[in-house]
Amino acid sequence: RRTLPKTVTVAGYTIPVLRQEIPDEQQMFGFFQATSDGAVICVDSRLTALRELAVFFHELIHAIDEGAGLGLRHTQVAGLGEMLAQSLKPHLKFGS
Repeated sequence: RRTLPKTVTVAGYTIPVLRQEIPDEQQMFGFFQATSDGAVICVDSRLTALRELAVFFHELIHAIDEGAGLGLRHTQVAGLGEMLAQSLKPHLKFGS
């Protein structure tokens, strides 16, 4: 199984990347959360490897968007995350 990086650096800030089960009632596969104390990217640990990668890229793009002040729409973030994962799929080995 492909593992995500433990951290990413965006705009000079190191952001932890967590894989954990996100309760179903939250109706999401991952999230990026920034506070005055720092930031975190979390991806649901129950996802397939390709879906995990797409969600990770989606949340990473949210982090980049916030760090750079780009003002991307959510549909743009979602599309970019999916396209990044699909473009890398042929070059990665997925165990699940």
